[in-house]
Amino acid sequence: MKKITIIAALAFSISASAFSPFPISTGNVLVLLEKNGAYGLNAEVTNQKVKTAFSIKFRQADKVTWKQVKEIYFAQFEINNREYGAAYSKEGEMIAVSRKLTPDQLPLAVANSLEERFKGYIMPKQITEIIMDGATNYYLTLEGASRFLQIKCSAEGDITIDKKIKKKILVGTIS
Repeated sequence: MKKITIIAALAFSISASAFSPFPISTGNVLVLLEKNGAYGLNAEVTNQKVKTAFSIKFRQADKVTWKQVKEIYFAQFEINNREYGAAYSKEGEMIAVSRKLTPDQLPLAVANSLEERFKGYIMPKQITEIIMDGATNYYLTLEGASRFLQIKCSAEGDITIDKKIKKKILVGTIS
């Protein structure tokens, strides 16, 4: 549960739209954070270890905002007008980091796997990259003719379909 909460919070913190149209929605993430003891979305970080670790790792960070879930601190920030998210333990250890990417910034193995396996699907404008536990994964939602697919890709191009969502088709006439 802790790992899911961290991934959800990082994905939300840098952009819920990266998963649109049916991501881990803003409402769902806020409920998840609340259930796990979240403190304000712009919570003041009082933990000096977290502040110090963050300022050393991300010296150029702008527009930094914080939220806290129990003993995990989440930072949302920008570097050179690019959005990032980071999760820290109360000891100041970075647990995970995320950022938004465009499809042309994907590693070749990921881009090739997606192109080969999902021809005919529409690629989103934004993809979320999350680095956690030494592994890099990419999260995105592909749009097909009749459904959306929430996808997780490893840096090596291995693909997992996390969720399939049928499109609602309106039938009838408009007068």
